[in-house]
Amino acid sequence: LVAVSQRHPSKFYPHLQPPSDGSIHPSVAIIHAFFQTYIQERFAQGKIHRYVVDIYLDSQERVWVVDFNVWGERTDGLLFDWKEL
Repeated sequence: LVAVSQRHPSKFYPHLQPPSDGSIHPSVAIIHAFFQTYIQERFAQGKIHRYVVDIYLDSQERVWVVDFNVWGERTDGLLFDWKEL
């Protein structure tokens, strides 16, 4: 897991706001656990290691897979530049 980015940077999602104490948002652990459990070794039997997966984290902390895409510039990096990744 390389990066997590908000899909629509112009929208406000109250349930995704950082904790006031400066700690890491709980959604990071939720997304990481989902990735390890359901995607990392299962997608292409773990033989493809570079891809983009779009997920939706709802306000009840449920994770939904929206889409899989190729890794690279033809896929929108959203809040990241591909050179950063």
